[in-house]
Amino acid sequence: MRHGLPTGAAMPLCWAHAEYVSLVRSAHDGVCFDRVEPAFQRYVVHPVPSRHEIWSFRHSLRRMSQGKILRLIVAADATIS
Repeated sequence: MRHGLPTGAAMPLCWAHAEYVSLVRSAHDGVCFDRVEPAFQRYVVHPVPSRHEIWSFRHSLRRMSQGKILRLIVAADATIS
């Protein structure tokens, strides 16, 4: 880098202006402008509940719903008894 010359990084003010334009467009349309429609349909409109319960040392379960599949996450080989 040299004093007084561009760094080659993205221009933050142009990015901020583009975000503002996106927000104005979203407010005008009544829907998020850059929403990914397949993801919105999958996770908001038609969510599918998970069939799995996940256990790890950082997230240990005290209870588990009946009919769920237990997935254990450990750092090394383990024996379950």
